[in-house]
Amino acid sequence: MRRVFTMALILGLAVSGMAQNRVQNRVERQTPKAEKAIKLTGLETYNNQNTIPAQTRSMLVPEEIELGYTTYDWQTNAGMRNQTVAWEDGFAAACWTTASNASFTDRGTGIASFDPATGEWTPSEGRVESEKTGFGTIARYGANGLVVAAHTATACAIYINEDFRNGGVWEEPIYLDNTYGPSWPVVQTSGANHDIIHVLATASGFDVAGVFEPLIYFQFKDGDWTKQNVVLDPINADHALIFSSNEAHFLPIDYSRPNRVAAVINSNWCDGKVIYSDDNGETWDEVVYYNHPGFDQEFPEDQLAFLFPRWVDAYFDANNKLHIAYEFNGTNGSAQADIESGTSGYYPTVGGVAYWDETLPLGEDYLCVGFTGEAGKPFVMDSMYLYQDIYASWYWSDATHEEPVAEYCGFLPPMTNNGGEVAVDFENGDISYYSDYKENHGKYNQGIMGMPTILQNPATGAIYIVYISMTPALAEETYPYSRLLGTASYDGGRTWENSRVLLNDFMNTMDEMVYPQFVPYVYEDAEGYYAYFIYQNDMYPGAYVQNDDAPSDQDETDNTYRAVKIRLDEETWAVEEVVGLGNEISIYPNPVNGTMNVTLNRAEEVVIYNMVGQKVASFNGNIGVNSFDASNLNSGIYFLQAGSDTQKFIVK
Repeated sequence: MRRVFTMALILGLAVSGMAQNRVQNRVERQTPKAEKAIKLTGLETYNNQNTIPAQTRSMLVPEEIELGYTTYDWQTNAGMRNQTVAWEDGFAAACWTTASNASFTDRGTGIASFDPATGEWTPSEGRVESEKTGFGTIARYGANGLVVAAHTATACAIYINEDFRNGGVWEEPIYLDNTYGPSWPVVQTSGANHDIIHVLATASGFDVAGVFEPLIYFQFKDGDWTKQNVVLDPINADHALIFSSNEAHFLPIDYSRPNRVAAVINSNWCDGKVIYSDDNGETWDEVVYYNHPGFDQEFPEDQLAFLFPRWVDAYFDANNKLHIAYEFNGTNGSAQADIESGTSGYYPTVGGVAYWDETLPLGEDYLCVGFTGEAGKPFVMDSMYLYQDIYASWYWSDATHEEPVAEYCGFLPPMTNNGGEVAVDFENGDISYYSDYKENHGKYNQGIMGMPTILQNPATGAIYIVYISMTPALAEETYPYSRLLGTASYDGGRTWENSRVLLNDFMNTMDEMVYPQFVPYVYEDAEGYYAYFIYQNDMYPGAYVQNDDAPSDQDETDNTYRAVKIRLDEETWAVEEVVGLGNEISIYPNPVNGTMNVTLNRAEEVVIYNMVGQKVASFNGNIGVNSFDASNLNSGIYFLQAGSDTQKFIVK
């Protein structure tokens, strides 16, 4: 269904539009496009409809395991990629793009494996490939094997290890046909023996069958390519005029349906959908979760025109019903303008995380302004729904709902370091914090919250979502960080718990956390159910590859990939460690050269740590201003902790 409308009325707040990186060339370091400030008109007031309580729930501290190291900190241009895989017995693998130096000369695919028999993760040494590659993804192959798909500067290939689980060797690369410059590949397998390989890649710089830079499909079986450069029917010119890099990824293997292969499609110029084949890639069907307002229409280029699901993770349940967690965001312009000049925008200050499934009905609790469907029956999202019911109902005074609808499952206001709400004066139009985000924060091509990953426990039916949300600047002249949050639903996605901060201990306080992805398996031991997700950890906010690391003089070689073990039992996940808004700390001057003034809102012991977590000083802090002589501290970065709150400061 195609319904054309514009959303000039969509926002009265001043937002920042950011030029979208449409398809990025295979270069090591990008120069961001010029930003454009967009002032929208319409709504007059800025009354915040939501008040986050002064006490925020925090997860019990999960177990965190370091998997590997990389200087290359840009893992995707737009959406999720296939970076985790699990066998039926729980053996698992995770991958990331790795490099060991600032020029990325040895860039490739790093891999770690998890053996449930020992409960240990084992990283591989270096990269899988013998040549420089990027954006590798993985899938199970055969009984014990693994396949990697990655691109080089000039080609795209798969790399097979038929006995990966037992320490086998990687075979020589098998290259995809290079007619249309396939890039940014994702890979999956299917079949009774999991030996039919499927690849989706972007035809970089080419028009194929009426679609510019389409997603092209490849199939490999019985030692040869059996399908190449195919534009699948659900994503052909009847459905889209343009795609871009990293706008598709495969769903995990469904072991109850071995002949199924399915992929999420999330693009600003196509319906949001999951395409799937139940006959190993011979024929394809789709489940649409988002109706685009008009993929071939023109929208204003000087304002936010419509919202769409930008980053999506999904699974089919035991009843073959689709569930998704998504970050919604906005864009403008037209597909044709994007083809010609890449001028469509995205809006990092607009967005949030929400949930949808095929059984979510229209009705009193799920009222949709721009719905597709009939009351009591499943609906498909559209831009008006995303704006009016999801976005506006969370924020603005003249929205339809005083509270967000149930499927909105993420905090929209960003949080302080310890989980509190950022003080933003919407009534007086104070959105300076979001402006700070635009200017100072590494954007990762997503908004103030996003990158959701979703997992269902098949034994209990509980659904879990982990995502990232931005924190404010933690001290003067420092920058916001992205942190990990989690939420759960115990009633099939109809209601969601308040999100809580993950990895909230002191040593995680000043870490950037991005690219979370669940390992698609739920484990069980004597203590109950648990799962793993992986993510990229950085001591500084921003992406070095994209030239927006902060501070600019940081050591770029500071990124690690980590696995997090998290308990899924309701009584464990739901246990609340109550954390107040903490001690409001103000440090000035910052940077410090001699005496620093520390302002507290309650008396607490003040402890100062260096960058490696060593305690270097302490004093008893009183309410009000406390003077501290920092002249004995060496130059560098330090953390000042008072109660549950922490601030970062610099000694010159």
